[in-house]
Amino acid sequence: MHRHEVIGPPSKVFVVPVCEEHQHSDEWEWRYRSVFACLTGISASALVFGTMAGFHEARLSGVLPLWYIALLMGFIFLLSGTMIAFGKKPIEKAIDFLGFTYDEKSVLVSIGNDTYRRLLLEQNPSAELVNWVVFL
Repeated sequence: MHRHEVIGPPSKVFVVPVCEEHQHSDEWEWRYRSVFACLTGISASALVFGTMAGFHEARLSGVLPLWYIALLMGFIFLLSGTMIAFGKKPIEKAIDFLGFTYDEKSVLVSIGNDTYRRLLLEQNPSAELVNWVVFL
């Protein structure tokens, strides 16, 4: 048996077709995440040392230095960007996979967007709309 003939275990990954308006590409996502994570880490370490120096200067002069306020605002900006970069995408917010039935023939999905829900029911005639799910 050759290496390329080995078939792994079945994957529980779902491809959710979306319109062009809601389509998202992961092409640049990891670059944004890594850049924001690195810059936030560097800014956090600068903020730690800047806090010590800034409060020492504030203790001597009685006024919080302007450079410290700028450093703090920059850190908050980078932290906000990191939270956005690592946050859920619109399709992930609209569709939540709750789990599977016991026989793993059905998928339990919570869809917050009425348009997505209607299209899913139209395109999948075997789909059922339920109002409740009991987890044991």
